[in-house]
Amino acid sequence: MGFQVTHENAPKELWKVFSDITDIPRPSKKEEKIRSWIINLAKEKNLNVREDKIGNIAITLPAKSGKENSPKLIIQNHIDMVTDAVPGKNINFETDPIEAFVDGDWVKAKGTTLGADNGIGCAAALALIFDDSIQHPEIDLLFTVDEETGLTGAQELDPKLVKGDIILNLDTEEWGSLYVGCAGGADFDFKRKFETQKGKGTCYKLSAKGFAGGHSGVDIHRYRANAAKYLVELLNQVEGIQLAGFESGKAHNIIPRDASAYFYTSGDISKAAKQIDEISDHWKTYLSPEDQKFEVVLEETGESPDCLSLSDSKLLMHFFNFFPHGVNSLVRNAQGSEPLVGTSNNMAVTLLKDGEFYLLTSMRFFNRKEAVNLEERFCLLGDFCGMTTTKNSEYPSWNPNFNSELLSKAKNVYKELFGSEAEVKAIHAGLECGILMDRLENDVQALSFGPTITNAHSPDEGVHIPSVTHFWKYYKALLESL
Repeated sequence: MGFQVTHENAPKELWKVFSDITDIPRPSKKEEKIRSWIINLAKEKNLNVREDKIGNIAITLPAKSGKENSPKLIIQNHIDMVTDAVPGKNINFETDPIEAFVDGDWVKAKGTTLGADNGIGCAAALALIFDDSIQHPEIDLLFTVDEETGLTGAQELDPKLVKGDIILNLDTEEWGSLYVGCAGGADFDFKRKFETQKGKGTCYKLSAKGFAGGHSGVDIHRYRANAAKYLVELLNQVEGIQLAGFESGKAHNIIPRDASAYFYTSGDISKAAKQIDEISDHWKTYLSPEDQKFEVVLEETGESPDCLSLSDSKLLMHFFNFFPHGVNSLVRNAQGSEPLVGTSNNMAVTLLKDGEFYLLTSMRFFNRKEAVNLEERFCLLGDFCGMTTTKNSEYPSWNPNFNSELLSKAKNVYKELFGSEAEVKAIHAGLECGILMDRLENDVQALSFGPTITNAHSPDEGVHIPSVTHFWKYYKALLESL
């Protein structure tokens, strides 16, 4: 399929590689096709390519003339992508290409995530193979697997796979910013098996769908609606409710866009429907513009699934109501420029089916000690509601260093090229830099930057074409300066 960017000064090789990447299925944990493509590309160019046990790939680019004695670089990106689609979109992310297209100054996808996160970074790394004009030190191109569902590739990296003194990560999404720190995080599972019984009367389905969603790190401070939380607000209006099913969310790092619940009621469904309409109308008075396209649907199902008892349904509703979601605390970064989320929690994936309940939540933090109280709150809530709670992953934060030699040089290069100061920031999302700095056997400096990507982790994702042009110009100049 593919697409073509014809904007003035657009880096042709980068866009060609990214177009090729969008044609290759690469969901998290199922990166075999993109891995094979990258390995074959390196072999065709007679480059040293190798893998570790978890599936990470490293390709060594020899230093160009005059750069043999410069510090060795690691340019790092992840090859997997978040796979989300609008309701009704017919796509199999394991076999089908992304339908990418140019829309003015943006590249987008038809009804799905685009995968510019982190496909653009991968394309920028691989484009170096085709551009002999760039004078750069020796570089290890590192491509990690399974970043989006748990940073698995970075956490299990064989430290002997790559060597370098500097890490350049190309996985941030705001052109003009240089990132020197990121949040850490931990994911938790909550499970419980409930007894079920035959439902009485009509089974109804209530859906709240079409919210903006987004990235649970980058967008959490925008206070976008969590569809599961808002659906429960509607369900609270149903008297005598007995839950038969609940479903919301796609992944730990996506704010849920859609949610649906199946239930029986001993109350007046007409009265509940009126109250549901009133509440959904009220949402339009304060929800963000991105969330205004939501839809609420109440309908009969024509089915008769088993359901929870009244008391267990009430207990689960209380669990939903009190479970933390969103920003928990704010901090200011070391330069005091703008507020930064300190701790947050994303109530990410929820499923109730045949009495089996499951919830996946994702906590982020800069200061691990500060997150202890938040963790205790939802773990105590789970314990009170009879849940089994399991921490299934944790990764460290990358503490900012605003005085590094690398940052000083990166700022100078930016100012020389564009005549203005780059913004220096830390990000509440989880980058792999902190983990890699822990894993590697020597002390390294790190920096992260990238072009503008909006609405990552949602079907509204887009990458800004002019920002990619600026990014490529800066990227080349920075490599030549190191």
